[in-house]
Amino acid sequence: MIFARQLLEAYEGFIRRRPGWECHPLEITPVGEGVRFALIAITGPQCYSTLRWEAGIHRVAPTQFRSREVSGKLRVDLTTARVVVMPELENVSLTLSMY
Repeated sequence: MIFARQLLEAYEGFIRRRPGWECHPLEITPVGEGVRFALIAITGPQCYSTLRWEAGIHRVAPTQFRSREVSGKLRVDLTTARVVVMPELENVSLTLSMY
């Protein structure tokens, strides 16, 4: 959850440095020093075309002190966060036909 908070802060910093971009937090669930869930809206010119490549699983390599020995073997803990990037659709018109 600490990694998720750091990842969120990194994205917010990146967005602040882009001219014309804005970050609008929609829902953030803090837990202790970390974040369990964050939903943000990003607006600005070409924000989707820039950020669409960020979608996926992000992982952080563990440090030595986070590794632990289990059953005589060294276990390495891996921390991951999922990032989903979706465009906001405008003027959507939908017609469904039952036949």
